[in-house]
Amino acid sequence: MNKSALIIAMAAWTFLAAGATGCKRREDTPTPAPAVSEHAAKAPPVAPTPPAKAPPPPQGLREILLEGRKAFNEERLDQAAALFTQAAELAPTSAEPLVDLGRTWVRQGAQGKALVALSRAVELNPEDAFALLNLGHLLTLMGDEKPGLDHLRKAAALKPRHPAILCGLVLALKKAGKADDLAAAQKKAQAAGSPCPHGKDPFASYGDVKPPK
Repeated sequence: MNKSALIIAMAAWTFLAAGATGCKRREDTPTPAPAVSEHAAKAPPVAPTPPAKAPPPPQGLREILLEGRKAFNEERLDQAAALFTQAAELAPTSAEPLVDLGRTWVRQGAQGKALVALSRAVELNPEDAFALLNLGHLLTLMGDEKPGLDHLRKAAALKPRHPAILCGLVLALKKAGKADDLAAAQKKAQAAGSPCPHGKDPFASYGDVKPPK
């Protein structure tokens, strides 16, 4: 290599080395953070808005049933059905919430669903007078008179002095035109001092009417 070419090569090498060093220095230089205004720096942090607290739902089975019966009596039937469904899930072997649920569905016109609930209640406890009472009324309402009256008679035999039970049988017998049985049932109701307080609605639940002492 002649002297001129050597000089040119050395100059080129020096130029390239200097360029690489400059690039590395530019890469290593940190990017300055954006400036924060004095107002933004002094502003307090904004706390998130807490969600509105709903009233706590009833916790125990008894509280749920009482709340459901209150809703039923106030004609808040959707809420009553939801509460009785919750109670039935909490106590799957108890007839009581199913009786209340079935009665609510009857009031809503859902006879098929009511029949399932009340039949299950009687299956769980064949000696539950209110389960028999409500299933008996539903069966007579649906035109299945004989088994309906049989359930009502059994309910009256289990609770011979309970006003709601006795009045339920009286109303069903009157509707069915069973004059002889009706007279005997009315006599028993009068002897028990039953004024038939629930009127034209024969369906009843555990807390509706207290039996006489």
